[in-house]
Amino acid sequence: MATAIVKKKMMKKMKVLALAVVCFFAVASVAQAQTKIGYLNIQNMVAVMPEAAKIDSIMDKFRVDTIGAERNRIEEEFTYKDSILKQDDSLKKIGGKIMPESVRKQHEKDVQELYMTLAQWRQVVEEWEQGKQQQLVGPIYQKVLTAIQAVAKEKGYTHVMDESSFIVKPDGDNIIKLVADKLKVTLPPQLLPGYKPTAPAIR
Repeated sequence: MATAIVKKKMMKKMKVLALAVVCFFAVASVAQAQTKIGYLNIQNMVAVMPEAAKIDSIMDKFRVDTIGAERNRIEEEFTYKDSILKQDDSLKKIGGKIMPESVRKQHEKDVQELYMTLAQWRQVVEEWEQGKQQQLVGPIYQKVLTAIQAVAKEKGYTHVMDESSFIVKPDGDNIIKLVADKLKVTLPPQLLPGYKPTAPAIR
């Protein structure tokens, strides 16, 4: 009698466990069905946009017309104000008429600031170039992101990640071609999903 009761309890536990396992796989299946992950290399997509081709020439012009012109202006101002201070020093030695103290202090301050700017010019240029790059690239990224969102909605993707986030990734979930089509941009063959370079012929 006791053995029968124990068996009955064990059977009940096994049914509960089996039901739990079934429920687990059912929930996992539903979650899998509801989650659809796509990916693409966003940087590559931005690089093939028509607007991106103009960035290099715009940056070259920016370096000459803006950065170069500003460098020349600062050098000229530094040379001019430094020469005024040196002239004032010479007049002071011979007892000539010198500039008011407040004016001299302002010139000294200006010269010091201009000197520091020239000394740190490389850093100044990097900051200006980064700001200009962001100004030019930002709208292109926004355009690509808008197309990604549209493709994800049309194709039922719940998540779209950058390709660099994945170690294993099926070619079928690479949506770069879909995004390119949405943007009416032609991709080079090497960016197409599943592309494999042709092996050189062995002679």
